[in-house]
Amino acid sequence: MAQTPDGPPSAKGAEVRYLALVKNSPWFRANRERVECGPIQDTSVRATCVASFGPRPVALPAGFVAPPPTKQAKEWTVPKD
Repeated sequence: MAQTPDGPPSAKGAEVRYLALVKNSPWFRANRERVECGPIQDTSVRATCVASFGPRPVALPAGFVAPPPTKQAKEWTVPKD
């Protein structure tokens, strides 16, 4: 997989992961905005660059606790030879 040092990855699978991170991770998106749009001097062009990332991801509320994982229907065991 080829990846440019200052841009998104070029392989399809990597692109899917990249877009998921931009959509769901506030930290990742802010970092990519800084790298990809930060050097742009013109404010309207920079605003267009930032807008190209789509809507900002929503951070989880403070104190959020994920529910415990559900139990598997069947316990996993090591296969016998």
